Amino acid sequence: MNIRYVEDIPFQDYMRLHEEVGWGVVPEEQAKITVANATFAISARKEDGTVIGISRLLWDGGTTAYICDVIVSPAFQAMGIGRELVAHVMEHMKQNIRPGWSVFVALVAAPNRERFYEHFGFVRRPNDNQGAGMSLFLVGK
Repeated sequence: MNIRYVEDIPFQDYMRLHEEVGWGVVPEEQAKITVANATFAISARKEDGTVIGISRLLWDGGTTAYICDVIVSPAFQAMGIGRELVAHVMEHMKQNIRPGWSVFVALVAAPNRERFYEHFGFVRRPNDNQGAGMSLFLVGK
């Protein structure tokens, strides 16, 4: 199968894939804002243009970056698409980091997916240098 990687995520596909993998429904307005505010966004597309995978990068341009929404449609998982999406995100950062700078790159792995990210050099937390990763979901009222 020929897969193209395009630096764009249509918000409708973001919504669809988010739901397909069981991460819940994202309201349209929220999906539009989410995609628009990414520093870098990439999608994996079949030959007919169907989006089958996505990933986003949030980066302040300085010291801190966050890789999020590495999502591949269940029918296309375990085919190297997720790995290629993350590779594109990492390459974007490498091309844009200034000489001599270091950037703390964080992510939250889905349960039992930590080994996937270790291939890129990510380390599990807690460890001797870093405490546990933490998260919180806020819900608007």
